[in-house]
Amino acid sequence: TASTTYTLNYTKDGTPVASASITTDGSGNYLLSSLDAAAYTAINVTITNCTSNSLSATLNDPGTETIVLGTVSNPTTCSGTDGSIQITGLTASTTYTLNYTKDGTPVASASITTDGSGNYLLSSLDAAAYTAINVTLAGCTSNDLSQTLTDPSTPAIVLGTISNPTTCSGTD
Repeated sequence: TASTTYTLNYTKDGTPVASASITTDGSGNYLLSSLDAAAYTAINVTITNCTSNSLSATLNDPGTETIVLGTVSNPTTCSGTDGSIQITGLTASTTYTLNYTKDGTPVASASITTDGSGNYLLSSLDAAAYTAINVTLAGCTSNDLSQTLTDPSTPAIVLGTISNPTTCSGTD
């Protein structure tokens, strides 16, 4: 009934929650809010010793993202910083918190926004082991990825023909 006070009872994951006095809105509705993920059962209201039927509802946390490595590019020069790691499998045009470690040291979290395809390019990287790469959205953290970037191979030099000087103190 609209604008009426009831006693609300319910259980959360099988444990009774303390009764609460509630008042319905002008349409006879009441919003039970600020709930976390759990099984809510035996939801009922009582007025003048009459108890309603019982309802049940299960609330679930949103699903976590499953991220995948996309294109990986090593630095193009020794000690270069043009390496990159692409993270894919995200929701398009969405802002996440990115976390990762570089050679075992945590890098400060960063707010990132994915492109229209749900990808993000972690760029300007040097040669290192990047581990525990994950994203967080709405309190849910994705799986972790790892990738090691390496500098290009160092040039190998080989001795060619050796010629000794032809005279003492000569320079030929």
